[in-house]
Amino acid sequence: MDLLLIRHGEAETIEYDEDGADPALSPLGRKQADGMAAHLAERLEAEPIHAIVASPMKRAAETAAPLAAATGLDVTYDEQLREFDADQTSYRVLQPGDMTPEQAQMILDGLQAPEFISRVADGIDAAIGANRGKTLAVVCHGGVIMQAVAHLLGAPNIALSLHVENTAITRLKVSGSGFASLISFGEAPWL
Repeated sequence: MDLLLIRHGEAETIEYDEDGADPALSPLGRKQADGMAAHLAERLEAEPIHAIVASPMKRAAETAAPLAAATGLDVTYDEQLREFDADQTSYRVLQPGDMTPEQAQMILDGLQAPEFISRVADGIDAAIGANRGKTLAVVCHGGVIMQAVAHLLGAPNIALSLHVENTAITRLKVSGSGFASLISFGEAPWL
């Protein structure tokens, strides 16, 4: 099967929300999502997409929407594909070079949390299992993509070395036996 892991577009900043920060896409994020969907739509005849699974968080769901419209597919949402910071009360776009030591540590702790690693592995394995022999697009988050790639390649230490741009596509081939090969990482010619 062909697996496309797609990071959400740029999200709005939320300074504080007691119910949990679940930001929508920013105007730039919507343009990024439209660009990604148009890029994949141009290739549908040669590279059809058979299913779309997404995190239910707003930024991922809104990124999946233009792809669903372009393909005519419904989106299946999976709670297991939520980002490690899904329960935080604030959300801010952080670039690696702009983080305080405390922010960097929070991200490292979230990415390395055993329950997050296990949840992502279970979610990705379930999505693959339900779509064997198909091309599956999974629209989710940077941390989810980092851990999914590490899980599928059997290389747990690689996750902390990866950076995924907004709406970038990471492609893997997954055999029926579960062996995965990384085809490309971070494709984003529309950015």
